[in-house]
Amino acid sequence: MLLINRSVEIKSSLEWIKASFAIFREKPLQFIVLGIFSTLVSLLPLFGAFMAPLFIVRFAVITQKIEQNEPVLFSTIFDDFFANRQVIRLALVNFAITAVILVSQYILEHVFKLNGGDIKSSPFSLLELIFFIPSLILQMALWLSPLICLFNPNVEPLPAMVMSIKACGFNIVTLLVYSILVIFFSIIAILPIGLGLLVWLPMMNIITYFIYRSIFIINN
Repeated sequence: MLLINRSVEIKSSLEWIKASFAIFREKPLQFIVLGIFSTLVSLLPLFGAFMAPLFIVRFAVITQKIEQNEPVLFSTIFDDFFANRQVIRLALVNFAITAVILVSQYILEHVFKLNGGDIKSSPFSLLELIFFIPSLILQMALWLSPLICLFNPNVEPLPAMVMSIKACGFNIVTLLVYSILVIFFSIIAILPIGLGLLVWLPMMNIITYFIYRSIFIINN
């Protein structure tokens, strides 16, 4: 049975970053290539939504292999990319929800324009807020659910997404501190003409693995 640790210490946010960098140093080229692919794919709205859980899982699989001193060859970083059925189902759910959000936003924007409104005018900034909230909830649901499905095959995608949201809610303070650190390190990574992002973007994906391990407890 998978339980949620509701009191992850604030200092864990810095420990996640340190652990992620230690893993990154083991196979930097592999992680950089994987990070570039995941970033490029994420720029494609719907296809990116489908692929996002798969990339999260792939980073976690490689991280776990490095922890267990298993070989991670450059030629095998994309092996078994579509092997986990539960993660594929989760990817389809994310694709469907993202599609609904995008289509709904498109329809509301055009309905408002047909009524003579300007979507960019401040009085209708409420539209942005309407879609910001479900998008934020979806991000929380998608953050840890791929790893829940990966390491707990008996957990279905929707319950996994609910567990991810609850995990974020129970540890909101620690995760807010982590978010501040993410912003700080992202700014530093951008400074050297963006080259630091080649390290930092893969690290953020690796960190998700350590967040999962800190927040979820397997109770036999």
